[in-house]
Amino acid sequence: MTDSRATEDLLRELAPHVLGALVRRYGHFEVAEDAVQEALLAAVTQWPSDCVPDNPKAWLITVASRRVTDQLRAEQARRRREDAVAVRVLPEEYLAPPADAAQEPGRAAPARGAGRRPPAERGAPARGRTGAPTGALGRDGGGRRALPRRRPADDVTGGRRYLERRAARLVDAGDQ
Repeated sequence: MTDSRATEDLLRELAPHVLGALVRRYGHFEVAEDAVQEALLAAVTQWPSDCVPDNPKAWLITVASRRVTDQLRAEQARRRREDAVAVRVLPEEYLAPPADAAQEPGRAAPARGAGRRPPAERGAPARGRTGAPTGALGRDGGGRRALPRRRPADDVTGGRRYLERRAARLVDAGDQ
């Protein structure tokens, strides 16, 4: 009974340290907190049979770090799958209706080139499939306005203006 009580006390003492280490390393508090809870559960189930490791804090940090890594990878994979589904082009968007099908009222005639392979198969970018070259509309592939390219001279000029304004403020502050 005293052995399990000592283990509980040790885990209570180490849990905040392990949580702090994981938050510092990974920066995700909620994920780190869940991982620490799982590591504590693993310790409670494994330590009575295997005995307490030589460095229990390092053991907990290692187990919790692996759980954080697993959770972050699973989240990243889930996002990647959702993005892949979101950019999928449905057949209705790239296939022309049959020639003998009646035109729906309010539906425009099929676009020129309809019925060809979908844009994703032709190598077009996943977003911004307008049919026109992206530069022709003044927009980039994501539908955002394209900005003119900056030159290194623009950076130098902007930096010089910033320094001049800053120096003027410092001189004004010194006069007061």
